[in-house]
Amino acid sequence: MEKEEEAKTRTGGIHTNDAGSVQQYFKFYSKLQNQQNMLMDEIRTSLYRRAIIENRIDFEGKVVMDVGAGSGILSLFAA
Repeated sequence: MEKEEEAKTRTGGIHTNDAGSVQQYFKFYSKLQNQQNMLMDEIRTSLYRRAIIENRIDFEGKVVMDVGAGSGILSLFAA
């Protein structure tokens, strides 16, 4: 029962099972403007890229699969 309850709290990539919160989360990130703002955040994007590049050993020989990863920029870095 504990695992079932824990799974419910992680619905939609956020830590809640409230349907309104989940809908709000997806509605926010479905807007192109919000994706564009994140891509234009040079500090965040460059730090993610650097973290991936500097930890190549964690990615070598792995398959990158982009499933609903927003803009896909992190998947591109990992590939």
